[in-house]
Amino acid sequence: TGQGYAQGTQVQAWSYFLFAEKNLNAHHRILFSLLGSPERHGQRSTKLSYQDIQNKGLKYNPDWGTYEGRPTSLTENFYHKPLLTLSHYWTMNDKSQLATSFYASYGYGGGTWAENYSGSSVFSFKTLSGQIDWDAIAQNNASHGQIYLSPDGDTLRNFSLNARTLFLASHYWAGLISVYNYKISERLTLRTGVHARHFKSWLWEEIDDLMGGKYFIDDYAWAFEGAAGRNIMKFKGDKVRIDNGAIGDLASAFAKAEYQYNNLTATVSAGTNLNTYQREDRYNYPSHPASEKLNRQGGEFKSGLSYGVTPSVTIFFNAGYISRAPYHKFVFPNYNNNPAKGLRNEKIFSLEAGTGGRIARLKYNLNAYFIQWDDKSLLSNEYLLIDNRTTTRAMVSGLGARHKGIEAELGYSNEQVGLTLGAQFSVGEWKWKNDVNALLFNNENQLIDTVRVYADGLYVGDAPQIQAGVFVEKNIPGGITLYSNYLWYDRFYADFDPATRTQPGEGQPYRIPAFGLWDARLGYKTLIFGKPSELSIACSNILNKEYVLRGDDGYGHDKASFRGYWGPGRNFNLTLRLNL
Repeated sequence: TGQGYAQGTQVQAWSYFLFAEKNLNAHHRILFSLLGSPERHGQRSTKLSYQDIQNKGLKYNPDWGTYEGRPTSLTENFYHKPLLTLSHYWTMNDKSQLATSFYASYGYGGGTWAENYSGSSVFSFKTLSGQIDWDAIAQNNASHGQIYLSPDGDTLRNFSLNARTLFLASHYWAGLISVYNYKISERLTLRTGVHARHFKSWLWEEIDDLMGGKYFIDDYAWAFEGAAGRNIMKFKGDKVRIDNGAIGDLASAFAKAEYQYNNLTATVSAGTNLNTYQREDRYNYPSHPASEKLNRQGGEFKSGLSYGVTPSVTIFFNAGYISRAPYHKFVFPNYNNNPAKGLRNEKIFSLEAGTGGRIARLKYNLNAYFIQWDDKSLLSNEYLLIDNRTTTRAMVSGLGARHKGIEAELGYSNEQVGLTLGAQFSVGEWKWKNDVNALLFNNENQLIDTVRVYADGLYVGDAPQIQAGVFVEKNIPGGITLYSNYLWYDRFYADFDPATRTQPGEGQPYRIPAFGLWDARLGYKTLIFGKPSELSIACSNILNKEYVLRGDDGYGHDKASFRGYWGPGRNFNLTLRLNL
């Protein structure tokens, strides 16, 4: 519990874990576990500009303010999703084992937001410090004087132009996984398995606070069936604008064979899965909320070779092909029950080769990779709650990408002096490789346009393509441990927004400046109540560097139009761990 690094990002959370194990006999063992973490935290959802950071600092958060003297976040999140598992392990004999697990989870929670009707959004009401002026919003709701003539001819007054809402979500899923291992011979082992899962989720928005008005108006202007006899006057607890859910079932099976002979290990595996999709929407279709059911099959094939050249040097080669069935959001991309036309499975082809080994106290790994994606789909601004009628979401399908690169790790360990050293380096070239079409949606999730997206040759954004780092760990007699690491990130591009890539030859997305982060941790191991315990203090970003974690490219593909999330400055963390 406490205040997060940025303004308005307070957090309240706790977690629990229950575990029980019972050996029934020499052949059967049962495990039970239950874990969860109820939490509530404020968020900083709005991406900021360099100008915002320069004027207001790294901790600035435009998504909160005070209302009647209380700190009030626009985007506060709360959720609880416990997970229960029950597993049975059966050792049939020295050649056969069967492991079966049942799991179930139910989640409920959501986040706060605000809706507006016939007026300016909450972002139009700002204090001098750049926070949301909730009190001014409430005053405007109570005094605006506007009228609304309903379709039934009623004249409505005293309604809220802006109302605080709750975006609520619930889901449950349950499934069964069973894996069978059989040792055919000393050299050959077979593993097979099946997985079945049922999933259902529901998302809705409801009025939480009318803030000075007597009710809120939802005229169902964008609903497919209109108001359909529903009351357009909404009060606290009434649902508005969103009331839909997803149903998805999965059935899959796989088989894997592993062959070992002297220094050679070879593996080959194949799998298939069947996915069922359905959508329900009580907001758009109150008379018939359920869509048709759709099925899509996927599959995969993987193989690998590993050879020990010497007792301390190994070389390996892996290859794989995956035909991934689309996610539910891409099957129904238009925020209604009309499925996508011509949607194809995402195809992923990968190759990897490398070597690893140990020379005295030195350990190393080196590998190269090549990955090609085809028919990839993405949804821009997916988790951004759009606040106006000019911002859009874009649904893109049919994208292709090619990733290739080299990764290396080096480690040194000397237990006699309690010293461990390490270094890592990776360099990649990740690019989109074709132009595609995109569907644009407004803040009401209505399709407004289809545009051509020129993505061919653009660098893939949202992750640094060059990373390098070193670390040192020193164990000092008396239970003291000192750990420090430095990581460098470069060739880091902003994620491109399809809505800004509608003209050919615009150049690469904005390249985020390279940065390095130095962290350190000091730990002390001791006994508390006779139990092993550890007290530690850690410092992140020791040099207090200003850096960007991620962000979106703007229309100018430059620093001025870039919007993103900045990382925290120097911060400390004190931890006490007790083993009771």
